[in-house]
Amino acid sequence: VALCFGCALVVSVAVVGLKAKQEQNKALNLKTNILDASGLLTNDDGSRKNLTGKELEELYANNIKEIVIDLSSGEIAPDSQELADSNWDPRSSLNDPEQTIQIPASEDIATLKKRTKKNYVFIATDNSGKPSTIIVPIKGKGLWSMMYGFLALAPDTKTVKGITYYEHGETPGLGAEVENPKWKSTWKNKEVLDEDGSVELAVVKGGVSQNPEVAKHQIDALSGATITSRGVQNMIEYWLGDSGYGKFLERYREGKVTL
Repeated sequence: VALCFGCALVVSVAVVGLKAKQEQNKALNLKTNILDASGLLTNDDGSRKNLTGKELEELYANNIKEIVIDLSSGEIAPDSQELADSNWDPRSSLNDPEQTIQIPASEDIATLKKRTKKNYVFIATDNSGKPSTIIVPIKGKGLWSMMYGFLALAPDTKTVKGITYYEHGETPGLGAEVENPKWKSTWKNKEVLDEDGSVELAVVKGGVSQNPEVAKHQIDALSGATITSRGVQNMIEYWLGDSGYGKFLERYREGKVTL
C-alpha cells in the first residue's frame, strides 16, 4: 500500500509539475509547423534551418500575424485581436455549443461532424511587412485518425507554398507518409483553385498527368494509403470551400481584407 501510494504521488507530482512545460512545447510545435508550411524554416539552398526554441519564437513573432475570422462570412471577427492575444484554442472550443455548428452529413466530406464558427488564419510577411503567405489550419479524417495540419498559399490564394501535418495516427510507412518531406515537396507551386475560385486539386493514384495544365492541379497519392490520400483531398476540398476558408480567400482576392 505504501509503495503504491508513493508511486501514485510521484506520478501526480510529475504530471502537475510538467504540465506547463508540456503546454509550452505544444504551442512551440504548432508555431514550428506554421513556419515550416510557410517556408520560413527553409534556407535558400533548400536545407532546413536549425533553430533553438527561442529563435523559433522570435522568427514567429517577427513574421507571423494571427487573425481570427468568421467562417460563415469570411470577415475578420470583431474580437479577432482579443482571441489571438488570449491564445484562444479552437479545439477546446469544440466542446462549447455556443461556439460551434453541426455540419450536415451531406456536406461533411472531411468527417468532422462539427466545427467552430471562427478559426485562425496566419499571415506571413516579407521583409517589408507585406503579406507573402496565407496559412490556414486543415483537419480531416484519415484511415485511423483525425489528421491536423497547415496549408500555406501564395497571396493569389491559389498557389501552394507548402503543407505540413503535425498530428495524426496513420499507419507508419503508409498513411504516416503525410509527414515525408519528399511527398510534401510535391505540393509546392501546385494550384488548388481554378480561375473561378473553386477547389480543383485532386490527389490521384498512379502519378500525375503528363499534361502540365492538368498536372498543376494534381498530387500523387501516397503509395498503399488510398483512404489516407482520399482524406487529404477531402479536407482540402472542405476547408478551401465555402464552408471553410473559401469566403475569406475570395474576399482576400478582391482586396476586401484589411490586415
